Amino acid sequence: EFEYLKVRVNLQTREAVLTAKEEKVQEESTVAITVAPTPPVPITVTPTPPVPTTVAPIPDVVSHFLVACGASNQACKGQSKMAHIDELHEVKCCSDTSKRRWKKSSTCVSALGRNVWGASKRGRRCFGVRNHASAEIVCAAVGARLCTEEELLVDCAAATGCGYDDDMIWSSTAGIFEKVQEES
Repeated sequence: EFEYLKVRVNLQTREAVLTAKEEKVQEESTVAITVAPTPPVPITVTPTPPVPTTVAPIPDVVSHFLVACGASNQACKGQSKMAHIDELHEVKCCSDTSKRRWKKSSTCVSALGRNVWGASKRGRRCFGVRNHASAEIVCAAVGARLCTEEELLVDCAAATGCGYDDDMIWSSTAGIFEKVQEES
């Protein structure tokens, strides 16, 4: 039995040398083998098709959402505006299903034709002033979502505590910038 088998090939003389070592014996025995020359193998190169140089456009990332007045009986009544996602605004959450201690507004039902429950706090803790991503997380953590601009403007989350009715509240409605084409 051999511990290993090693083959060395001299390509110029096409001579292969086989070396073997036995496990128990430290001696090496070498055997020379002459290999007959082989004809060259033709190599065919297939050109690869060109790689497209156009890059797919990167989709626009929403960087602005609308903030809307917290209640229609306040000085900010009916107002909404775009806000950058890093701005800080108050948070009210909405749910399409009933939640314990959440308010269902009759004006919301009459304006939208559906039930929406709103809240500004969990227990005694107000949702607070946050950036847009944090506002979405707060609402998701209570099994809800940010209210839409429309829901805020028709009072679906009005009078839900924390004194946010006279503030601009984050909505889930994306702010869209219209591209204006310059005249040339």
